[in-house]
Amino acid sequence: MAANMSDAVRPRRTAKRWRIGERHWSWSVATQLAPFVLAFAVYLAAFLAMRPETAGDEPHYLLVAESIAYDGDVDLRNDYASRERTLRVVNVFPLDPAPHAAHYGGSNELRPVHGVGLSALLAPAVAVGGLTGARIAMVLVAALLADQLFRLLRGLRFRRRYRYAAWVAAVFCLPVLAFSSQIYPELPAALLLVVAVRIMVARASPPWLLALGSTAGMALVWLHVRYLPLSAGVFLGLALAACSCFDRRDEAAHPRERGLLHGIQAAGAAAGRCASTLTSQWRTLALPLVAPYAIGLGIFAAAFQHWYGTPNPTAPYAAFSSTTAGSGGWRFLYDYFLGDLFNPLVGWIPFVPVHWLGLAALGCLVVKFRWPAAACLAVAGGYELILASAGPNVGWGFPARYLMIVIPLVAIPIAVVIQDVRAARIAFVPLLALSLVFAVAAVDDYQGLYPIGEKPRIFGLRTTAAAFPNTRPPQLPTSFVLTPGQFGPQTGTVHGKVVVAKAGRDGPGFLLWGPYASLKSGTYRARFPLAVTGARPDEPVATIEAAGAPPPKVFASKVVTAAELKPRFPSGVTLEFKAPGAYLTETRIYYQGHGTLRAGPIHVEREGAAGGPPGRYPDWPLALLWVVGTVAAGWLLVLAMKRGAARKSSKPARAP
Repeated sequence: MAANMSDAVRPRRTAKRWRIGERHWSWSVATQLAPFVLAFAVYLAAFLAMRPETAGDEPHYLLVAESIAYDGDVDLRNDYASRERTLRVVNVFPLDPAPHAAHYGGSNELRPVHGVGLSALLAPAVAVGGLTGARIAMVLVAALLADQLFRLLRGLRFRRRYRYAAWVAAVFCLPVLAFSSQIYPELPAALLLVVAVRIMVARASPPWLLALGSTAGMALVWLHVRYLPLSAGVFLGLALAACSCFDRRDEAAHPRERGLLHGIQAAGAAAGRCASTLTSQWRTLALPLVAPYAIGLGIFAAAFQHWYGTPNPTAPYAAFSSTTAGSGGWRFLYDYFLGDLFNPLVGWIPFVPVHWLGLAALGCLVVKFRWPAAACLAVAGGYELILASAGPNVGWGFPARYLMIVIPLVAIPIAVVIQDVRAARIAFVPLLALSLVFAVAAVDDYQGLYPIGEKPRIFGLRTTAAAFPNTRPPQLPTSFVLTPGQFGPQTGTVHGKVVVAKAGRDGPGFLLWGPYASLKSGTYRARFPLAVTGARPDEPVATIEAAGAPPPKVFASKVVTAAELKPRFPSGVTLEFKAPGAYLTETRIYYQGHGTLRAGPIHVEREGAAGGPPGRYPDWPLALLWVVGTVAAGWLLVLAMKRGAARKSSKPARAP
């Protein structure tokens, strides 16, 4: 009887345990996928809210992707010539290939200037879904970046609440949020870099993991040649990690010495031990590290030899630019290096103030993780110095583009400082809130992120921009002339310096429009030469406008009747308007379809003094304040961190 009861109870217990195990497995899977799913949902919502049009380099990356997908090559002659292919990725045809593609080595083939890595990545998405498919693919890449960063913070063993907060500050603020659907190589490169750092933190023990990290490092060069310093840093970092130079047992065998000299000696000794380890363990360490990198480098050199006639990685840019490292002169440290950090138009910190806390906490990062952290900072700093020394043109893109590849890693110093310094948490909360407000405002008006005028246009940033140094303010014009035929008229015919529209022959439409000039802020007067015949005095013959974009905004407009004009020149009207300094300005003449209207060149001039050029070091007091303030804040954070650690170590252990 007892045996029968046992047999009856056992299945129930087994079923209960199975159900508990199933729930535990489901919960485990859900928690593992949660960072990716959450990030994908946020980035997808941002994309749907923005619906950005292709701009800058984006359509050219996509045309290369179409060439790879449809033709299996990177000869772009037929792609730029194809109306269908061009209009799939941009609303302009024809699209001028210069300076994004050129002929090299006497070949008739049209080769891309930009790296083909991003285009190859997007080729399947472009083939399936066109522009929208490419945008969704970039959102997936951004979500993968967020997921890998989350796992990196967990692998560094930060406490849960602090790693969550640092993760949010890195992935849901600018510039990552705005870049999440942009077709540029920065986010895929940032993903590769985070993956490589994760492998370093895991000490790259399995050979396959080491090979994966080496491949990620080499792939950076395929995305853009400017990532060569970071690629080399990844290779060296993986080598050190594979040799267990970060292993605590190794640190115990070689105790830590204080002082810079001892630190340098310890680093040299570690490098020597690493070289010895790589030599003795060549099958499990050297081979998986070197082989993928060498193969990738060989393929890269062979491809460039075939496409550009030389393996030189800078060869594609020689067709349009002679800029190299050092071209910016010694002023690059002020104009570009500090500008990349603090410039309110194109810099990093003004758009995401919470990252300033991470910048100030770099000293805390080195204190916590010691010389491996210092080595990583040296690589990142070297990359920025090399890039800034070339005096790069920001172009038509979002702020902090060139730093985008390393910005997600700011989550690490942020997590360090808010975990180990209590006072930093007080500053973190309002800075994060302000950064999230800027991020939401940027999604709502993403076109305001483009560096058009003298100040940003995003909500909130319009006010805070004055607190940051504009190290290289744009030299904007204060006048322009729009000539007939400069942009093809929608109606009428161009005759020399006059465009003529005649009722019965030409319908209503714009006779003149453009030229989309970035004007210095101020009050302007636009003179519209107009003459009309064959219209009643009270009939409206034209509408004149001064407007800006993006997004479209009319600054001033006026309906002109025939009574206000003469039948011959000189005749015309004047329109006064205010240019806010953050728009591309155009003037327009719209023909109403009455009489015969003649329109001449439109002259736009600023009223009053325009002011002189900026000094040699514009806004230098603000720049000095930010540099000294950041260094001082970092020093105080390090002191607070060390004192906190000393207090913890002095507390007596609790009784069991």
